[in-house]
Amino acid sequence: MKQQPQLTDQSRIIVWAALLASQLMLGFIIWFRSRRWEQPGELPAPMAAVLGFMALSVWLVALALPRYVVTPERLLKARPELEPDEIARRRSEILIVCWSLAEAGTLMGFVMAFISRNPLIFAPFLAAGLAVHGLSHPALFQDDNRR
Repeated sequence: MKQQPQLTDQSRIIVWAALLASQLMLGFIIWFRSRRWEQPGELPAPMAAVLGFMALSVWLVALALPRYVVTPERLLKARPELEPDEIARRRSEILIVCWSLAEAGTLMGFVMAFISRNPLIFAPFLAAGLAVHGLSHPALFQDDNRR
């Protein structure tokens, strides 16, 4: 099997920061764009419920994956032949997926804010997305590289 390069701690932090910045950019887009909106529109309740449920779902998955589903112990149990570097690489990949999921939840609020032309709808989605993103900071999983 071809050996894939290992993500360094610095690389993981760069990717984490880039996805964090993208969530903040969504906030700036809403803020600047909302200054041109004359009146808030109406957001259909079923759409709000679906987007809210989807956001909550992806945030829960983003929090659960690295902590309960794809742990080093589970990886070793499933594949005892894995080397520590391979486990760390797989965990790095899972973390990147989790950061993207945190951003996806924030994006649901972005869509709702644009449809309703109400920037306040975006605020709780941004706050929750940033919280999930922060709870998946690479430093919290730094010991993965040392197993």
